[in-house]
Amino acid sequence: MGYLSHKKKEERIDVFLNVALIATTLYSFFTLFEAGCAVWEHLCRWHFQYYLLMQALFLYALYQKRWGRSGLFALLILINFVSLSSTSNLFTNISSDSNSELNIIYQNHSEEANSIIKQAYANNGEILALNTDKELAPTYDDNYRLYHENAGMGPSLILSDIPPEQAGKVSFAPNRQASYIAITKNNQKMMVLNIDFSNLKKEEVQTVYKNLEEFVLAQNLPLVIVGDFGMPTWMPAVKNFMINTGLEVKNRVILSDGRQWFNPFTIPSINVLGYKALGLKHFERLDQSPSGSYPFLFSLSL
Repeated sequence: MGYLSHKKKEERIDVFLNVALIATTLYSFFTLFEAGCAVWEHLCRWHFQYYLLMQALFLYALYQKRWGRSGLFALLILINFVSLSSTSNLFTNISSDSNSELNIIYQNHSEEANSIIKQAYANNGEILALNTDKELAPTYDDNYRLYHENAGMGPSLILSDIPPEQAGKVSFAPNRQASYIAITKNNQKMMVLNIDFSNLKKEEVQTVYKNLEEFVLAQNLPLVIVGDFGMPTWMPAVKNFMINTGLEVKNRVILSDGRQWFNPFTIPSINVLGYKALGLKHFERLDQSPSGSYPFLFSLSL
């Protein structure tokens, strides 16, 4: 490469890094303050992906030996890490020293229950939290049962091999139904709430999370929420909900909506929330079901 060609290439690299640095700096400070407008909400939903992009730019700046710019990218990464990690766990689950476990299998977009029951047997699943787009055919199994007689097989249901003390359904908004079950495991009482707020409309957010908060605060036993929250945990509605209820995210960021095993362009909205002492020992995606969706196995440390 000739001198002039090399010089032009270096100039293009400098221009690219300068533009990227300005853009990511503006983005970082824009997301720090709740603007409430549609543009702010859109950018905030993709915060984790922008955070990963900043890491890629940092590595590229290091590779090109732009030490000053790499230092600025590192500062932006730190700022965004603090912002995101205040309400989520980016790369690791919350651990616990407890040896007592509860295995929950969660599946949204479920079209039948038999395959998930087979996976529950194979993975020692105890609670099966399913959400459906239509009523499922009745399922009969000696161990995994639908205990709430009037619950029906959709759109939200819980099958359990642990006989519950209480089970039922609750509505947080029209067409936003959730199922719950109260159990005792190793002398520890708790309630598991199964939600699916995927495709949550903007006009539903305030009502759904207000009613969800009231439901949680009305319970007199520890509560675990598993499911799709419709948005990342760093969005104001979920963030305020966690502050007001004291619940915490237990899992790392999950880049999947249940329809794909992994998708880096998925907004992370599937989570497990629980009380402070609760840990998440293990998380994995199980085999694809006949309906095309992937169940999630959450092994909680009680």
